[in-house]
Amino acid sequence: MARRRGRIAETAPPVPRVALIDANVFFSPRMRDLVMQLRELEIIQIHWTQEIEAEWTRNVIEKQDADPKSIEDCLAGMREATDGDWEIAGYDKYQENFDAVDGKDRHVAAAAYKLSLDNWPGQPVALVTRNVKDFPQKSVRCHASDALFLGPLPGAPVRRRARANHHRD
Repeated sequence: MARRRGRIAETAPPVPRVALIDANVFFSPRMRDLVMQLRELEIIQIHWTQEIEAEWTRNVIEKQDADPKSIEDCLAGMREATDGDWEIAGYDKYQENFDAVDGKDRHVAAAAYKLSLDNWPGQPVALVTRNVKDFPQKSVRCHASDALFLGPLPGAPVRRRARANHHRD
């Protein structure tokens, strides 16, 4: 524990520099731009799956009446910005580990878990989503209201809510 101004404070967990981005984060242009700027500034490494990409594409075309060609151009730019290192594959075998997660989001939890085990072993990995409610505490550790941090998960996971208010679109 660290001592701060006469009181004892818990040592903060390491800040993840690797993130799996859920489709609902890409849905907002401001959030998408922020994530891509953080990547460009080399603050975080970002990843997603083809399934996440397809979900975002389908929803943004259906719900925002976006032009499919514009969306494909946007995706091409996003892929290029990651130097081709965006895709996480081979995560299906981990979905059964997340049976407490909402069925439509198991692929997201499994991909983040695979990312933490195989792609970035030993590194904390953030699963960035706007649907924290779909990821129950017995499946993941939650350290902020809009981000789930997965990594090698020794022991029972814990859930904590951030005290700061987060602005949303």
